[in-house]
Amino acid sequence: MLRRLLRLFRLPLALGGTLAGAVLIGHFLVGPDPAPVRNQFDAIVSGRTMDAPRELVFHLQDQDGAPAAGAVLVLLEPELAAAWADDDGVARLPVIATGPVRLQAYLPGHELLRARGDNAAALADLHFEARQLRELPKLEPVLLIEHDLLVLDVSGAPLPKLVIRAYPADDPEHLPWLTYSEEDGSARLAGIELRRLQLQAFSPGLPLEDPWLLAEWELVPEHQQQTEWRIQVAQLRIRGLPPGEALSGARTDRRAGLPLRRVPADGVLDYGPLPAGSYRFEVGGRQREITLQLGSNQLDF
Repeated sequence: MLRRLLRLFRLPLALGGTLAGAVLIGHFLVGPDPAPVRNQFDAIVSGRTMDAPRELVFHLQDQDGAPAAGAVLVLLEPELAAAWADDDGVARLPVIATGPVRLQAYLPGHELLRARGDNAAALADLHFEARQLRELPKLEPVLLIEHDLLVLDVSGAPLPKLVIRAYPADDPEHLPWLTYSEEDGSARLAGIELRRLQLQAFSPGLPLEDPWLLAEWELVPEHQQQTEWRIQVAQLRIRGLPPGEALSGARTDRRAGLPLRRVPADGVLDYGPLPAGSYRFEVGGRQREITLQLGSNQLDF
């Protein structure tokens, strides 16, 4: 019975011994050096340590000599910093930089405090001054009114979409009033002063510049009144244009360009109202020039 048990445990014991031996051999053959060479470091150079911030202390007083609690202090030089004065009027600023001091301080109801000095000690005590309430000049009331215009051509037809600019005749630099004419030629000048005005009318959709000035007129407006303004303008119809192409135009006597326009299917484009003058049009590499006269004009491509 004993021999049979020994035979049963012989194979596991043999395998265990073999594995243990392999581990020992591998440890001594390929294992790490039990005494590695230590890394060699150069001596660490000791650097300059950063200085701890120093504290600048300021005592602020209001116009009556009481602590200026809540005042804002802003340090501009030698570095930027800010602080609020406590209930005792003391403001503390931690700074690192050294040098001349420049600062500003603000307290409601007082003038802005500005100070500078060679060092903070010379500015330790700061006193606010009362705000100087300067008397504003008395302004006379200005009466603003509304005045209506009816803008027509010389035949009595409405001129819609004109831009109307108005400004005091004796003060050209005054901010102008602007309005535009409706489809029936009506335009309203609202919020204007009751004084002699210089009116200017400009072509629709074009800059408010001299080349597109249609007319000027002086007007003495009256409240809730309407004035008829008749303007001589030029109208232009261009025929025979290639459909779908882009037509460019310009006023040549005043060197001012017109916006590009796409030619419709019927090959006809209308321009106006425009100022009289010399114009050039170009489409598909072809050019035509025309001198517009007041009234109706026609150009065939």
